[in-house]
Amino acid sequence: MKVNWYRFFAITAMVLVGLTYIVKFCGFGASTAEDFAIWGQFGDYMGGSLNPILSFISIMLLIKSLNLQNETNLDLRNELRENKRNEKLRSLGLLFFNMINSQKLLLDNFSFDFPNGVMPEKRGAAAIMHIEDGVHLLRQVGAKDTAITNFLTALDSTDQIYGILRAFYITVKMVTEKLSDENDFTANDRREHLLTLINFTDYAQFRLVLMAIQFLDVHGARYLKENKDFMATLEEVKSGIDLY
Repeated sequence: MKVNWYRFFAITAMVLVGLTYIVKFCGFGASTAEDFAIWGQFGDYMGGSLNPILSFISIMLLIKSLNLQNETNLDLRNELRENKRNEKLRSLGLLFFNMINSQKLLLDNFSFDFPNGVMPEKRGAAAIMHIEDGVHLLRQVGAKDTAITNFLTALDSTDQIYGILRAFYITVKMVTEKLSDENDFTANDRREHLLTLINFTDYAQFRLVLMAIQFLDVHGARYLKENKDFMATLEEVKSGIDLY
């Protein structure tokens, strides 16, 4: 158990004064007037000695009380900051998973019609895989990045590829800004959300995003290339923006 030394010294000092008085005036018979005069002087001496000590102890106790109050206030501020942080995370979480759901809707509606009945309509992951086949064929005949960019641009007349890229870019941008260091978050907080985004994104859809980043010269692609948190997360999952 922790000893309160301030209280111990104060009580000891008062007990010693009381015992001295009792021994002198109660334990050894009557005292003369001269004794009382001397003890009056002694009392003045003890009062002059004890008062500064007790005052010093009172000041130390006051300082300790102020320190405890400051510690309590600091704990309260930290708790309020943590509550505010958790509230931001809950608010972001709702929007974050809504954005992931919107990506799934974009994939469900992703489709391409091929002319002259050469091939039936392809939707979702099957359409993305067909686009990848086209890119691989272009690479096999020695096509450069510019030719693949033109191929994707011509294919994406309805901006479906751009729409999937834009939805992914907006989600990454939201995580980066909402979980910034200025908002009392860390790189690890952003990393965890970006990992969740990648893992919850359909694999074929994620490959299409990486393809768009590699070949399309649009704001969303440039932003993702320059986003350090996103690029670090890609490296962690053993992926990159040069798959094709």
